[in-house]
Amino acid sequence: MNFLKRTLAGISAMAAILSVTASCDKKKSDSSGNDSSANEAMTQPPTEPVTEDPEKMTITWLGDFDLNPDAGEPRSTALALFEDQYGGKINYIRSTPGENISILDSMVAAGEPLDLFPYYPEYFPQGIIKDRFEPLDPYFDTLEFNSDLWKDIKPAAEEFAYNGQHYVLPYSMSDPLVLTYSRKVMEENGFDDPYKLYTEGMWTWDVFMEMMEKFVAEPSPDWTPKYGIAGSFGQGVIPSAGKTVISYENGKLVSNIMSSEIKKAQELMSSISAKNLYRRDVLGSFPTNGCTLFFADNGWSIGQSNAQNPDRDIMIVPFPKSKEASGYTFSGSYNARMIVKNSQKPEAAATYIKCERLAASDAKCLESAKKHALEEVKTSAGIVRSVMTGEQYDALMSFCDPKKLAPAVEFGYGMGNSMNTMGNYTYETRGVMNNLEMKMLEVNPAEFKWEDMRNDCKSKIEKALAEYNK
Repeated sequence: MNFLKRTLAGISAMAAILSVTASCDKKKSDSSGNDSSANEAMTQPPTEPVTEDPEKMTITWLGDFDLNPDAGEPRSTALALFEDQYGGKINYIRSTPGENISILDSMVAAGEPLDLFPYYPEYFPQGIIKDRFEPLDPYFDTLEFNSDLWKDIKPAAEEFAYNGQHYVLPYSMSDPLVLTYSRKVMEENGFDDPYKLYTEGMWTWDVFMEMMEKFVAEPSPDWTPKYGIAGSFGQGVIPSAGKTVISYENGKLVSNIMSSEIKKAQELMSSISAKNLYRRDVLGSFPTNGCTLFFADNGWSIGQSNAQNPDRDIMIVPFPKSKEASGYTFSGSYNARMIVKNSQKPEAAATYIKCERLAASDAKCLESAKKHALEEVKTSAGIVRSVMTGEQYDALMSFCDPKKLAPAVEFGYGMGNSMNTMGNYTYETRGVMNNLEMKMLEVNPAEFKWEDMRNDCKSKIEKALAEYNK
């Protein structure tokens, strides 16, 4: 899941603007500084902080990006609220994604002050069974979790319920995995607009496959090879079947590897590979030669796709659903923070998390985010490298709405290296989840059968579950 924790290098400057909190939520990577263009708080906080004891609201944050602004930059809305309304302050301990957990463990073991930590999929539920984090339930009053503030995001929050408690409460959803396509190419080939089909509930795997097969069957004028799909397809198609590989049911983690839903998703990928519909080279945006019908990636890539395909009328659509699935499924990023085990200031940490949710749901903040997102991003030479339309932005934000796309939390990503690691990019060294996303797209189905991989995955999953369901 490396592309779910992207750094600024190699992506559009528009990237973080495509989060629902975009211009109001500041993230930074360890290598590049800002990951978004942050604005000062849109709300009007009291001129005097609520707390009379500043130290009471000073928390320590360990992560690979700073929640404080760089010199000369504005504060994020969440930080401005935390500082101005609650008298808070954030001490930052710098790390890298690879060092986060080891530094966390050493600080906790030494009894050093540490309160807040970033949520990444690989930390949950692994970090819970290793006793690294505190549940947020005791701080629901501080968070105002049962108020209207969290009402819209609650369906996603409840997907993270574990052992009867909530260690992760996402304050927003972002970076949905989507399919990018050209309306112009669709029209030229006599296809219906996928986005229109989606709004009518008719965007299905069958329609998707039919489009790709017809597209590839017609040779290009110069005989350039044609493909149906490119990009990170596997991760988005598995939950679109209606199940995650690992789910949490009745107090236990449960394997769905033998389910008909997972089987159908794998067979879909196998069929795509067998019909030579999948373009395997790595791409950063929608191809420019008009010979690939769909490009699968996070929604942030649309700005660059527009800039590189100015005349193709680019649009995005969620992954299609299987005909048996009840609706469309969100697969993307859940933005959250976690309270560290034995935090000395859990109430203050919970207050900051509430500020993140306040910023993510503030109407003025969202309006500012959209305005900023629609601005062209140009190089120093004046060349447009990222641009987005209002229609595209509205569509992308709607894909992050849990009322429209059902949130799905894949527990398998957070169950250790045997379940989630890229290794050296081979079947033998990759984790179960990574192979389920990739292997059936890589091979000749005549030489590699789903049943063989399923049995291999089943044994590895059962071994992992034995540790987590003690």
